[in-house]
Amino acid sequence: MQKELYIIRHGETELNKHGIVQGRGINSDLNETGIAQANAFYQKYKDLPFDKVYTSSLKRTHQTVQNFISAGIPWEALSG
Repeated sequence: MQKELYIIRHGETELNKHGIVQGRGINSDLNETGIAQANAFYQKYKDLPFDKVYTSSLKRTHQTVQNFISAGIPWEALSG
């Protein structure tokens, strides 16, 4: 069975905006721009039949795909 894999980066955070690299050590939220980016991604891809959403355990990653999670697509947060 063939599958398509979509890989995206999380939306913008305030630290991203200021050029600060966060890595895993800082668990920051999306800022207003990041939320708009997440909503735009959802609007563009909401009609694709995703089987599952995977994110890291960082807040900004699951905030980016929250609309898909809220729509009932299975979600798994992975550490590391």
